[in-house]
Amino acid sequence: MLNSKGFIIKISFHMPKGKVKWFNFTKGFGFIEQ
Repeated sequence: MLNSKGFIIKISFHMPKGKVKWFNFTKGFGFIEQ
């Protein structure tokens, strides 16, 4: 599933503040806010 170039998958998180979380595979397994 993971390719060498890395990719970003959009995960819809309904946060209390209405923010969207993006799962970042390019920098390892972590969440970044956008």
